[in-house]
Amino acid sequence: MESRTPGELVALARRSVRILIVNESQDEQQVLKLKLEELGAAVIQVRHGRMAIMTAQKASPDIIILDLDTTDIPGLEVLRHLKSVKRTSSVPVICLSSQRDDTYRMRALRLNADWFLTKPFRFSEMLARLRYLAQEMAASTPPMTATTSYEEL
Repeated sequence: MESRTPGELVALARRSVRILIVNESQDEQQVLKLKLEELGAAVIQVRHGRMAIMTAQKASPDIIILDLDTTDIPGLEVLRHLKSVKRTSSVPVICLSSQRDDTYRMRALRLNADWFLTKPFRFSEMLARLRYLAQEMAASTPPMTATTSYEEL
């Protein structure tokens, strides 16, 4: 039996990390999925904005990677919804976009995007943010305490 290491993100977060990828391009989605799984993340994939909103509500991901170039609902509207609903408002959202306009980037940041990458981007940039978010998750998770049951006494 092969022993598996938990992966860098899991080790940094000190728990499993669930990442929702929202991207209409199956190729981009697959590349991200493979890279994130190499880091130990559990990946959930959807292709459209409506599905992203519903899946985020049900699956409670730790991080969302949202391609703002969605066609069913504008990506900024998806972001606005995710950040305005109590259940998903605190979930970090990393936005991706082919838009190179700084005003578009600023609109996303004003809607509380946690990070914004212009496509094409270097995965190392995303990885730096993912590492930071994993460390934040570890810091916000109360430490495990040893408890003794009455039966052991």
